[in-house]
Amino acid sequence: MFGGKLLIEWLRISFNFVIIVFSLGLSYYGYRLLNFFRGGMFESSLKIFAPLPLIVVVFQTFDLLQYLLVKSSNVETTYLASQLLQIVSEVMFIALLFYVLNLFYKKWTTMSQK
Repeated sequence: MFGGKLLIEWLRISFNFVIIVFSLGLSYYGYRLLNFFRGGMFESSLKIFAPLPLIVVVFQTFDLLQYLLVKSSNVETTYLASQLLQIVSEVMFIALLFYVLNLFYKKWTTMSQK
């Protein structure tokens, strides 16, 4: 029983690191696209998109630090707080991604109609 719990803990930590690395990579490419389209019609959308994955990085890092540093006697409260933060970060990411894609769509359709 103890080995299974330890495996799940390491999987959780590993997934947090993977999500952090991929989010940083996505943000890096977002900033590269922003530099490429600077002064263009997609600049305003990319100014929102480039730092967007950093929301996920912040919340995943907080979740990871909370998991590693807080050894509470009330594990359920820590787990629920962690899950709530993760849900909030996912909702913020999806909502802002929807907004950015909507901006891209509006710019693209206005450009194609000209």
